[in-house]
Amino acid sequence: MRTGWSLNDTLVAFKAGTHYGYHSHSTHNGFFIWHKGNILSAEGGMYQSGCQTFDNPVKNMTAWDNPLLKTSLVEREFVYIKPSCIITYDRIKAVSPSCIKSYTVHSIGRPSVFDGSWETPPTGITDYLPASGARMDTQAGRLFLKTIFPENVKYHVIGGAGYENYIESTATNYGPDCGVQDYNMLWRVEVRPADSQAECNFLNFLEITETAADEIADSTATACSSNVHGITITGSAPAYVVLFSTGGNNVESLSYYSPVSAKHLAFNMAEGSYDIYLDNEKLFSEVSASSEGCLAFDAAGTSGYYRILPTQSNSRPPAPPVNLEIR
Repeated sequence: MRTGWSLNDTLVAFKAGTHYGYHSHSTHNGFFIWHKGNILSAEGGMYQSGCQTFDNPVKNMTAWDNPLLKTSLVEREFVYIKPSCIITYDRIKAVSPSCIKSYTVHSIGRPSVFDGSWETPPTGITDYLPASGARMDTQAGRLFLKTIFPENVKYHVIGGAGYENYIESTATNYGPDCGVQDYNMLWRVEVRPADSQAECNFLNFLEITETAADEIADSTATACSSNVHGITITGSAPAYVVLFSTGGNNVESLSYYSPVSAKHLAFNMAEGSYDIYLDNEKLFSEVSASSEGCLAFDAAGTSGYYRILPTQSNSRPPAPPVNLEIR
């Protein structure tokens, strides 16, 4: 996915598919971001025969020694809103609450972490709790990260000399003497739930900016019904409301509040036709959700309480939604 073909454009890639072994890196569901001809974020790891670390937890999905043996579910939704906004939504079910779950973003240079003010981590391993965001720079641009869910998270930062691709479970570092350093991803920020839990959903917002940008675009959690997580991005033009089912696909109804005029993207919907209600009045009729589960509409100039319901003949307007909460 790219904004164009010039040297000043942005390219975002999402990797998924069958893992064949050998030269196939085990970084499925990971992403790569290029901006102005330079890499902002990619997979970490080294490569040399007998010294490969792409199979270790230095990827940007979730960090376990072997996620397939310790989880029953690992899913990622990846949304790129051109030219600069990326939203990722991850559903994780582990066999035990003690399994470490991390959302990981790699960086070439030393990142900064926001825990009330911008802090620069020292070389090694540093925890920030509470924390809500990070930024990573290259000479070509800046990548911001903001965690929307879970609400209470720890930012676990690893990097610098002697910690370039450090594996905590074995206390082993795969540094420059190990082989080829792919992309020079020398630092990583791992977002971890502050509390141990077997199931965890991550909603993260990334924005690609110029290095002079001081902060990420304004974005907040959307007040939703219990089966939905959402984000409202108001710092972009136009604003966006992006919604995900907490449990997965085939959702047939959603309720939420939008405080702004925005474009709306609802994912994980059952394929079919839906009516959109705003404050108990029908706003749109027979809006289609695709076979991939995406429903989109533009509600310019209209904020308020929304409900998305299957289209039915002679249906009554639904009652206004109640008990919406930030989820």
